Amino acid sequence: MEGMLAYNELRAEHDLLELRAEELREEHAAMYAATFSLGRIPRYSLDEAVRLLNNVEDRIAQVEAAAARKAAVLARMDEVIEGYGGINAQIIRLRDVEGMSMEQIASAVGMSLSYVKKKSAKLPRLAVV
Repeated sequence: MEGMLAYNELRAEHDLLELRAEELREEHAAMYAATFSLGRIPRYSLDEAVRLLNNVEDRIAQVEAAAARKAAVLARMDEVIEGYGGINAQIIRLRDVEGMSMEQIASAVGMSLSYVKKKSAKLPRLAVV
C-alpha cells in the first residue's frame, strides 16, 4: 500500500507541476503582450517589465526542473517494475501501483487466484520513495 501511495502521489505532484509550468508560461505571454504590444500603453516601465519577465522565467525553470526530477523517479520506478518482466511486472504494477486485490489481479491477468497469490508472495513490494 505504501508503494502505491508513493507512486500515485509522485504522479499527482508531477502532473500539478506540469500544470503550474503551463500557467506560468501563460502568465509570461500575457505579461509580455501587455508590455510590448504595439498600440498599447505599457503597464510597466521597460526595466520593471524585464525584471518581472525574468522572475517568471526563473519560476518556470524551477517548476520544470522539479517536474523533470519527479518524472525521472517515476521512469525509474517503471523501469524497476518492468525489469521483472511478464506476469511478474503485471502483478507488481496491479498490486503496488493500481492497488488491486489479489482477486482483481487474478481476474485481470486471467490466472488462478492461488497462482497470483504465490507469485505475489515471491515478488518484492514497490519501494517507498
